[in-house]
Amino acid sequence: MGIGKVLLGALAISGITTFLGMQWINSQQQQTIAHVQTQISELESKKVSDLNTLKATHNQLKALNHSLDQTLKLPSVPEPVPLQNLRSKLEKLEAQFKPETQALENLETAQKLAMSASVLVQNPPHPAQVWLDAKQQWQQAIDLLKDIPKTTYTYSEAQKKLTSYQQNYAIIRDRAEQANQAVQLNNKALKQIEIAQYQQAIQSLNQATKLNPGLIESYLNRGAIYARLNSHQSAIANFNQAIKINPESSEAYLLRGEQYLGNKDYSLALWDYTQVIKLNPNNSNAYLDRGYIYRELNETEKAIADFKKASELLGNSGDAKTQQLTLIIQELEASRPVIIVEQDDDDHDYKLRRKKNTSSTSSSPSRSRRRR
Repeated sequence: MGIGKVLLGALAISGITTFLGMQWINSQQQQTIAHVQTQISELESKKVSDLNTLKATHNQLKALNHSLDQTLKLPSVPEPVPLQNLRSKLEKLEAQFKPETQALENLETAQKLAMSASVLVQNPPHPAQVWLDAKQQWQQAIDLLKDIPKTTYTYSEAQKKLTSYQQNYAIIRDRAEQANQAVQLNNKALKQIEIAQYQQAIQSLNQATKLNPGLIESYLNRGAIYARLNSHQSAIANFNQAIKINPESSEAYLLRGEQYLGNKDYSLALWDYTQVIKLNPNNSNAYLDRGYIYRELNETEKAIADFKKASELLGNSGDAKTQQLTLIIQELEASRPVIIVEQDDDDHDYKLRRKKNTSSTSSSPSRSRRRR
């Protein structure tokens, strides 16, 4: 009997809790219904006469839909009829305002695209792709404005922006076309380089840089030509410009470093090769050239470390370059000073002295590096 009473008591408490919960949910639903009904009545009587009112109405509709979606519901119980009626009214209002709200969305999206396109081309010069992306965004913005119907309140504002957008598009379109022409001239120069028509290639690249000063490839290629013609300062000037356009270009630092190395400007070359390694840790040529400089400066340990890293990146394929690099590492390791401990027979003191390891049969050091 005792257990039965406990169970009955528990069931009673559970029933009371469920009842109170249902009452609270019903209360919340009634509050939401009253609030949404008031807002809908205001919307039904509101006359949209300007763009600001339209924006406020659009936001109000979205807020009311959100309120209905967040309304608490009883599990396994159909939605109350008043809520269903409110949803139906909201759907009718949305259908009524749909042309206006769609026009407003077009305008706002077009404005965002215009802002993005404007920011994209700030601080030129830029690569060709940047101009092409900006051109596409202006075109998308213009298309959205053109789709806005004359009967909407947004139409007047859209027409004002359409004029300025089309003017901006024309400017960017021309810049994109010039950038594309510059790419074609750069490609033409590459073919001229292949058949050793260096002066013609320089002329092509001069035209490319004039059309689009942001085409980094044209400076790299022109610098490479000047390097082949042993015009080192002109080569360095082009690589400087390439780095100015893109400070993250490991290729530009590598090419400039080679010019400094050829001029035996070791400190400048070291800085460039270190930049290459920071930007591209898997560049074996940077380790090779930096290792060569360290060897020239008698910084044996640093030279060995760089040559070993280069060998690791090149792989142990047994080709001529890897074999030569292995020999250089062996020669450098054999040339390390040897620490000898000597004992003075008279006072039993120990002395240290360095002795040059002469076991190496190294010939004069040869530079192992890529030639361009």
